[in-house]
Amino acid sequence: MSKMMITKIIEIVSTVLKINPCELSIESQQTDFEQWDSLTQLIIINKIEDEFNLRIDDLIIKKLNSIKAIHNYLKDNYMGHTT
Repeated sequence: MSKMMITKIIEIVSTVLKINPCELSIESQQTDFEQWDSLTQLIIINKIEDEFNLRIDDLIIKKLNSIKAIHNYLKDNYMGHTT
Protein backbone atom coordinates (compact mmCIF):
# COMPACT_ATOMS: atom_id res chain seq x y z
CA MET A 1 0.00 0.00 0.00
CA SER A 2 2.91 2.35 0.63
CA LYS A 3 3.78 2.83 -3.06
CA MET A 4 0.10 3.29 -3.87
CA MET A 5 -0.16 5.80 -1.04
CA ILE A 6 2.84 7.79 -2.35
CA THR A 7 1.32 7.77 -5.83
CA LYS A 8 -1.98 9.09 -4.46
CA ILE A 9 -0.25 11.82 -2.44
CA ILE A 10 1.72 12.89 -5.51
CA GLU A 11 -1.48 12.90 -7.57
CA ILE A 12 -3.23 15.14 -5.02
CA VAL A 13 -0.29 17.54 -4.61
CA SER A 14 0.30 17.81 -8.37
CA THR A 15 -3.39 18.54 -8.97
CA VAL A 16 -3.44 21.29 -6.34
CA LEU A 17 -0.14 22.77 -7.56
CA LYS A 18 -1.28 22.40 -11.19
CA ILE A 19 1.91 20.65 -12.23
CA ASN A 20 2.78 17.36 -13.89
CA PRO A 21 3.04 14.52 -11.34
CA CYS A 22 6.44 13.69 -12.88
CA GLU A 23 7.74 16.91 -11.32
CA LEU A 24 7.19 15.45 -7.84
CA SER A 25 8.92 12.69 -5.92
CA ILE A 26 8.99 11.39 -2.37
CA GLU A 27 11.70 14.02 -1.72
CA SER A 28 9.63 17.00 -2.95
CA GLN A 29 8.85 19.61 -0.34
CA GLN A 30 7.02 22.89 0.06
CA THR A 31 10.13 25.03 -0.45
CA ASP A 32 10.68 23.46 -3.89
CA PHE A 33 7.56 25.09 -5.32
CA GLU A 34 6.73 28.78 -5.16
CA GLN A 35 3.02 28.07 -5.50
CA TRP A 36 3.05 25.73 -2.44
CA ASP A 37 2.28 28.49 0.07
CA SER A 38 0.34 28.31 3.33
CA LEU A 39 -3.08 28.50 1.66
CA THR A 40 -2.08 25.80 -0.82
CA GLN A 41 -0.85 23.73 2.12
CA LEU A 42 -4.33 23.85 3.65
CA ILE A 43 -5.92 22.83 0.35
CA ILE A 44 -3.51 19.90 0.00
CA ILE A 45 -4.21 18.74 3.55
CA ASN A 46 -7.97 19.10 3.03
CA LYS A 47 -7.78 16.90 -0.07
CA ILE A 48 -5.60 14.37 1.79
CA GLU A 49 -8.16 14.29 4.61
CA ASP A 50 -10.99 13.74 2.12
CA GLU A 51 -9.13 11.05 0.18
CA PHE A 52 -8.06 9.08 3.24
CA ASN A 53 -11.18 9.85 5.31
CA LEU A 54 -9.35 11.24 8.32
CA ARG A 55 -8.84 14.49 10.16
CA ILE A 56 -5.39 15.92 10.74
CA ASP A 57 -4.83 17.98 13.88
CA ASP A 58 -4.20 21.67 13.17
CA LEU A 59 -0.93 21.52 15.09
CA ILE A 60 0.38 18.82 12.72
CA ILE A 61 -0.58 20.48 9.42
CA LYS A 62 2.42 22.84 9.33
CA LYS A 63 4.78 19.87 9.72
CA LEU A 64 3.33 18.09 6.69
CA ASN A 65 5.33 20.21 4.26
CA SER A 66 6.74 17.47 2.04
CA ILE A 67 5.58 14.35 0.23
CA LYS A 68 7.67 12.27 2.63
CA ALA A 69 6.22 13.96 5.74
CA ILE A 70 2.66 13.45 4.47
CA HIS A 71 3.43 9.83 3.62
CA ASN A 72 5.01 9.13 7.01
CA TYR A 73 2.06 10.70 8.80
CA LEU A 74 -0.45 8.65 6.81
CA LYS A 75 1.59 5.48 7.22
CA ASP A 76 1.50 5.95 10.99
CA ASN A 77 -2.07 7.24 11.33
CA TYR A 78 -4.24 5.97 8.47
CA MET A 79 -6.26 2.99 9.66
CA GLY A 80 -7.70 2.10 6.26
CA HIS A 81 -4.53 0.54 4.87
CA THR A 82 -2.62 -2.65 5.39
CA THR A 83 1.14 -2.97 5.57
